[in-house]
Formats: sequence, C-alpha cells, structure tokens
Amino acid sequence: MKTENKGFNLTIPINNFDLFYDDLGEGNVPVIFIHGFPFDKSMWQGQLEFLQSAYRVIAFDIRGFGKSTDENSSLSIDLFADDLIAFMDQLNIEKAVICGLSMGGYITLNAYQRFPDRFEALILADTQCIADTPEAKEKRYKTISKIEAN
Repeated sequence: MKTENKGFNLTIPINNFDLFYDDLGEGNVPVIFIHGFPFDKSMWQGQLEFLQSAYRVIAFDIRGFGKSTDENSSLSIDLFADDLIAFMDQLNIEKAVICGLSMGGYITLNAYQRFPDRFEALILADTQCIADTPEAKEKRYKTISKIEAN
C-alpha cells in the first residue's frame, strides 16, 4: 500500500499527540519497527535503509520518547498499543508485520492480544511475555531517574 508522505522524520497526529515516524520503501504488508526503552526510532535506521529496497518499512517514536513528546499522559503499555493501532489506522494499514525490541515487544504482544487480526506476523527481539521481576522494575526506575536528572 502506498502513501503520499515517505521519508524520515514525518509526523502524524494520533490520540492527542504528534507521533514522529520514518516510512520508506514499498510493499503490500509493511514492517513496523518498535524501539525499546529508553531509545527512539533512530535505532532502526540501518534496518530501514537496508530493507527499503524490498519492503515498506516504518519506525516510529513511541509516545514520550524521541520526538513524540507527551508530558501529560500517564504512559502505559496499553496506551502504547492503542497508539500503534491508531497509527496503523491513520496510515491506512490493515495488517502489518511488527518487529518489537524489548519494551517494543511488550507493546507488540499487548496489541496482538487485543487486535490479532491486524498482524501478519510478529518479530519479538530481546523481550518476554511475562511481567518484570521486582528487581528488573527497580533497575528500570533507577534508569528513568538518571535520564530525568540529566
């Protein structure tokens, strides 16, 4: 499916914020890349550039990350999954292959559980399907505190 806007650093309003994304190449079933915490869409640039000759490839900044700023919402995996579906709707994407890394995998699994008919395939990298241990959560919150401080 083709769209008019292609390239890097595009923006689209969804769910009361501006989502920033890259959209390259052509193909019937796009591959959408979802970054991990605390990264942004730029982590996928090499994959997008390599795969764009054969596929439509898309990477976006999750709400609250990269250029997709949102200082007001209470962020959650459910909200991120809702944003993914709204993003697909805005780009007229019926089905996609989703590649989620770490937290991106959590979002992918959440969206798949609630909207299974929207996905052709899932690529889950360095992620899990169970909740983090208390130690892992504590480590993540310490990382968040360091990022906020600096």
